[in-house]
Amino acid sequence: MTSHAPTTQRAAQKQESKNRLLRVASRTLRKLGSTKLSINDVSAQAGLTHGAFYAHFKNKKDLLRQAFHAAFDHRDTWLATASAPTPKQRKAQLIANYLTPEHRDHPENGCAFAACAHDIAKAGAEEKSAFETELKTSLARVEELLSEAKLGAKSREKSENEKAEAINLISTCVGAILLSRAVEDPHFSQSILTAARDISGAPNKGK
Repeated sequence: MTSHAPTTQRAAQKQESKNRLLRVASRTLRKLGSTKLSINDVSAQAGLTHGAFYAHFKNKKDLLRQAFHAAFDHRDTWLATASAPTPKQRKAQLIANYLTPEHRDHPENGCAFAACAHDIAKAGAEEKSAFETELKTSLARVEELLSEAKLGAKSREKSENEKAEAINLISTCVGAILLSRAVEDPHFSQSILTAARDISGAPNKGK
């Protein structure tokens, strides 16, 4: 009987190498933007040779596309923080756990919308389509968390309200993080986060 163990092991090692590249690339993308991401730097930080990179990706554009989707590792962690029994409480939890000094100061570990929106706005149709797909996914997940139970007689009205509320929540979170990162004065930066949290009714986690 032929053993498939060596083949399986090689496939697992190859997948792990690709995952290392994607982890490094997604962090770099969020921290520095797409223009500062280089194949040589990503390969070196992943502990792989430049040549090994091409066993996993066609080129830099292919890496960027896959790294962008990988950068949404923050989403599940964030959404899992909304565990309260009511939609209003869950909304407050989502905002409170997004608008933090830690998230502001470490974009490489945070939300790809806030980190990549500026670059994507100037990019082509393919990049914008990928961004839109991920945004719609996030909006749908937030809508579920903001929903009162299951749809009843006024399902259409409730659904539209929840969609608008989800857009408002993500827009508030992303906008406040962007502004807080863009100013020099640390007190002003914190006041932006605090104001966005206060207006939404979320508890303050400022330093």
